[in-house]
Amino acid sequence: MTPPLTLDAHSLTTWQTCRRRYSLESSWRVVRYRPKLLFDMLLRRAIFRLSNGGDAATLAADAKATFLQSAADPGLDLAPGADPYRLAKSWCGMFDTLLATIAKTPLLVVRDLAPIRLSSTLEWQPRSWSDESGQLHRWLTVDAWDEDQAARELHSWRTIGDIAATRAPLMLHVIEIGRATKDGRSCPWSRAWSHPGLKSLAYRFRKPTGGELSAGWLPYHYSDVRDDPYEWASRLVEDGEWSRVTHHLLLNAPTDAQCAATMRDVMLEALDIRELAAEDRLWHTLPMSRGACDGFIPCPYQPVCYSPDIVPLESLGLYQARSDSTITIKR
Repeated sequence: MTPPLTLDAHSLTTWQTCRRRYSLESSWRVVRYRPKLLFDMLLRRAIFRLSNGGDAATLAADAKATFLQSAADPGLDLAPGADPYRLAKSWCGMFDTLLATIAKTPLLVVRDLAPIRLSSTLEWQPRSWSDESGQLHRWLTVDAWDEDQAARELHSWRTIGDIAATRAPLMLHVIEIGRATKDGRSCPWSRAWSHPGLKSLAYRFRKPTGGELSAGWLPYHYSDVRDDPYEWASRLVEDGEWSRVTHHLLLNAPTDAQCAATMRDVMLEALDIRELAAEDRLWHTLPMSRGACDGFIPCPYQPVCYSPDIVPLESLGLYQARSDSTITIKR
């Protein structure tokens, strides 16, 4: 008996964005992570364990070790000219301050969800977690939280797909991490301000403006000084920065009819996926979706698609086969 096709938010979004990339990702995985992607993955794993009784300091140490190991071998996917050591140190510092701060807030015990059967041949894998009441939870980091970013998240398969499949409300936990700079992220998790001429003044998370003491304040990066993360977290909460850079949005499930219509869209896409899989076509016979090549994050398969010749993926050192080297949509 043919096993059911399992879709989740990432696979369905990839399919709708670029079918060639969907074909490639079905058999290959990217070896080098973008720094934020790796950070998000490790942070979510740490938060999950923290909610189930883990120790913040131990979880931060584990996340940092994994991040640094990936940064050393096989390396990170960085922009030209970027300093990998300084970037890795900055990202790792945020594990300390973020997890120490989150540990001070109430966390419900959450669990992973099993795939939800939509038909005899299709199931949906939720990537959100569920608490004991059945409510879903999803954590994400963003540079800044605004109306455009909110619309992208609320309309995404990450949100509406899990809600419609489970018919459950979702609590979206948003953490702002600021814009990227050469010294790290411009956010309270990574940077404060200190006055070198007035050592008696404690560091602050917002640069003072106005008055005689407004001049002379310099950036003060946690990754450089390695202060006590729990003291940093306490000051961050007391100064009101926690409530400024985190947002918790409760999204109620729509009507049963709207949920059914959403899942019907998933099933229609699954029919197209199976139809194309039956053709057993090689990845390079699929047309390029050039509009998807360069977004906020460039597609990691550009070295393959833009090569003048058909390149064996294993020869590039950028990808690792999931099973064998036969790259087809059926696989």
